[in-house]
Amino acid sequence: MRSIKIPRVVLLLVGVAGLSGWTLALLVLSGRIGLLGPGTDWLAFYGAARAYLDGHLALIFDPEAFTAHLNSEFGWWLVEPLAFRPWVYPPGFLLLVLPFGMLPLAGSYVLFQLASGTALAGALAFKADRPDVRRLIIASAFLSFGAAANIMQGQNGFLTAAFLIGGWRAIRSSPLLGGALLGMVTVKPQFWLLVPVALVALREWKALASCVGSAVVLAAASAALFGIDAWLHWIDFALHPGEWIPNARIFGTSYFSLITAGIGLSGKLADAIQMTVTAASAVVVYLSCRATMPRDQQLAILLAAALIAAPHSSYYDTVLLAIAATLWIVDAAERGSALLRSEFALFVWTAPLFEAEVGRGFVPLLATAFIAVVLACRMRDAGARPELTRPAMAPGRERRAGRSG
Repeated sequence: MRSIKIPRVVLLLVGVAGLSGWTLALLVLSGRIGLLGPGTDWLAFYGAARAYLDGHLALIFDPEAFTAHLNSEFGWWLVEPLAFRPWVYPPGFLLLVLPFGMLPLAGSYVLFQLASGTALAGALAFKADRPDVRRLIIASAFLSFGAAANIMQGQNGFLTAAFLIGGWRAIRSSPLLGGALLGMVTVKPQFWLLVPVALVALREWKALASCVGSAVVLAAASAALFGIDAWLHWIDFALHPGEWIPNARIFGTSYFSLITAGIGLSGKLADAIQMTVTAASAVVVYLSCRATMPRDQQLAILLAAALIAAPHSSYYDTVLLAIAATLWIVDAAERGSALLRSEFALFVWTAPLFEAEVGRGFVPLLATAFIAVVLACRMRDAGARPELTRPAMAPGRERRAGRSG
């Protein structure tokens, strides 16, 4: 395996941009800037877990009452009261955070970030195409603004990325394990939408069955513990989000938020465009998974596509885009076109920071451009090497084909 060298200017700019984002996050964590204080999203997770443990599960299904409860119980943690903070996750996610509700608030906040961050680091290190640069990829992921925002808000972006990347990597050696991990992405279902598409394209039928099976088991276990009404309440909220749209969804990094908050068009038109983007993302993921490409390039496309296909995403979810851009930087360095491609990937890597500081629209637009550039470069590379145009085979068929040859 040929050693690769990433341009020093790219590494320097990544470091500067990463430190800028982390400085902003630390200022919020310290209470020097920001309106609400650190870990405000974790308050909703922790508050929901405590509500169940205290015998008041129904509280989390009343957004106004739940917000008032959080302000009453955890006002000492906040710089100022929460305006609106409903519980928006499926019961399967509540099942995962339930053990953290048994700890004090600060301890649970820190432990969840450490545990989910460790899981993400492990997923990035596992079965990488280029094991020699996996430390660089891990460092880049945690230096990104998405990682800083995740810790600042106490969110679950690390966990989602760990399940998605870990599952993708695991199906190469164990389709059942990989599929089971991918099924866990349903704790944040908007990022699961493209997973079945990728598995069908790869003809990974065992992984697909395992994925669906683990999702069903997680849903059944949560229904058994919390009651079927918990799922009915969540489905009703998902279909009729009400005040959550003007209070949260329009402030995200999706095409919906770009069209509504950024351009000022109607929510119905934004939903229609978002659904079109989601459908187009599914087509792109299918085609990229059918093509003969390095697995980490396919993963980069899947991560970027999952972000723009999601009806709602936020800054903490952009750790997916940072990882995708880093995988592309590594691939560009390996192919000898390091500077030009790496500069573009660096621009994509910093997009969430630009959007947070300058204005709305950088993330979905640059994520889309990133996918287009990756595919265009791959087509050009394949034109130079025609054998790269052959359809991809599932790992099992590759091994059988090798033995028959």
